Amino acid sequence: MKSVTVALKASNTSITVIKKVNLEIEKIKLNIKRVRLNIEKQKIITEKERIIIERAKMNIENTKLAVQCKILRLINTHYESQKEFISNLTRLTTDINIKTYQLCLEMYEMISKFEMFAKHLIKTEDSSDNEKFSNSNNNDKASDHLKTSTLKQYMIDDSVSQIMTNSETLIHRFSDMINESDMTENENYERNLIQVIKKNLCRSMSDFQ
Repeated sequence: MKSVTVALKASNTSITVIKKVNLEIEKIKLNIKRVRLNIEKQKIITEKERIIIERAKMNIENTKLAVQCKILRLINTHYESQKEFISNLTRLTTDINIKTYQLCLEMYEMISKFEMFAKHLIKTEDSSDNEKFSNSNNNDKASDHLKTSTLKQYMIDDSVSQIMTNSETLIHRFSDMINESDMTENENYERNLIQVIKKNLCRSMSDFQ
């Protein structure tokens, strides 16, 4: 009986040791699983951080693209605006050159007619003076010559005055024609150009007078 009891005790002791070993093994396995789970959790956290970084990069790239598109639209709008401005300025300059040329032609024709009229008037008055001087006495000759010269000067002055008036009318008509055109973006330039044309025409007419 004693031997059986000792054997049972020994058997129980060995079973207890085996159970303890098995428990330790299970604990180790659980610890290994915990470590694996922690590693997986860390991988998931790292992946989330990587995804967040990639999203931030994509947002930055989208912002860059949006800014570039806006800049390109502004550049294109500015280019179209400048293109239209240059086109309008070129067209207006061409119109001004044409109107100036036409105005100069009208002035030239007017001055030519005036010169022809003045020459014809002087020629007519000279022939009339010669006839009057040959048919009257010296006093009458001097008086008639003075009257004729005064009349001649009056008619010439009147013709010059008419030319000046017609010239000013042409200048004002030309200015009104320019002022009625589209002068939005280059208004100062056109006004200065018109003033220069006016001054040059007025100076030419004053020199002629």
